[in-house]
Amino acid sequence: MEPLVELDVRDPAAVAACLSRIRPDGVIHLAGFSEPHRSLGQPLLTTEINVMGTLHVLEAMKAETPSARCVVIGSGDVYGAQERGDPPFTEASALWPRNPYAVTKAAADLLAEGYGREPHRLDVVRVRPFNHTGPGQQRGLVCPDFAYGIARLAVSGVPAGSLEVGNLDSSKDFTDVRDMVRGYVLALERGERGAVYNLASGRTIRVRDILSELSRVAGVEVTPIPNPAFAGAATTEVRASAERFRARTGWTPEIPFERTLAELFEYCRRSLADERPSSP
Repeated sequence: MEPLVELDVRDPAAVAACLSRIRPDGVIHLAGFSEPHRSLGQPLLTTEINVMGTLHVLEAMKAETPSARCVVIGSGDVYGAQERGDPPFTEASALWPRNPYAVTKAAADLLAEGYGREPHRLDVVRVRPFNHTGPGQQRGLVCPDFAYGIARLAVSGVPAGSLEVGNLDSSKDFTDVRDMVRGYVLALERGERGAVYNLASGRTIRVRDILSELSRVAGVEVTPIPNPAFAGAATTEVRASAERFRARTGWTPEIPFERTLAELFEYCRRSLADERPSSP
């Protein structure tokens, strides 16, 4: 098995050299700037990584491994948000990105589509995952931010505390990251060449309910303190359909979201406990 190779996708020569040496049969392109709120303050960096990084991967595959399949991982954020009661997003829904992260993901998605056509004719499959989380996810997104904040209270041994939050009435479609990764592999193995697929659970959960469930798991009473500067300050709803992907591959999420949150909390609790200095 090849050892882990670290490189910067902004460096086209490094990407090409890696593919030339490894000669993969398939690539799942996941490298990217993945924090929508931070992208507002770093649009250039977001563009360099998400758009130019994707271009470098596609160009390297065209030059070094033209027969290999490339699964380009985009984002459900490219569709924007919905009004309550609107039908779920499908692959035919219009793209309406609302921040630099979503704009760059939409651009990378369209770039990948173009490389699947003449004159390049690469074997490209595009995937648009919606929100996903689980143990191991780092801070900067709603679920780990909540989990780390509540775990910090739990590790401190306090029965109650406060936590700054955005708009708790927003609703999003969440999937366990392990189910999502299984979907990526299925896209590589069974996806139709040139196709685009949504990956989503098909159900929504309110951000308020995520906070409540993590609070329950931790056994800590949490008082939310609204902070309008946080991402997601506007009330939004995101619902998606993954029927096209299920019909093609048989994929469906298997891990209950309650288990996802419990295991995310435990991961955060252990991480914080390991950070605490040992007693002399």
